[in-house]
Amino acid sequence: MGDQTPPTPFPWEPQPQEVAGTYRFDGRFVATATVINDLGNDVVRALYFIAQRLVQEDDGIDYILAFKHRETGKVVWMIDQLNDDMKTSESKEWVEEYNTCTLCYPSER
Repeated sequence: MGDQTPPTPFPWEPQPQEVAGTYRFDGRFVATATVINDLGNDVVRALYFIAQRLVQEDDGIDYILAFKHRETGKVVWMIDQLNDDMKTSESKEWVEEYNTCTLCYPSER
């Protein structure tokens, strides 16, 4: 018989959004070196995919998404730069090269 131990839940939990938004986290994705070194590539990718799922479920979310580790209480932020209005604006201030989402520790922002 195989191991009957239930799978361990993913330890990083997205925190409730404080406000609705139209950020899609669909630009270039970057994570800080500290986050990559601490969490590893697999966790970083998983956090990105969770953000994408939340965007789909709510048709956009706020510009900042906090993830909290269930056991340690450590927090990481995923921050998007451009919302739907900015992306469709004719202003030169909001250009595609700024369409980036960043995964970082709050202290790195």
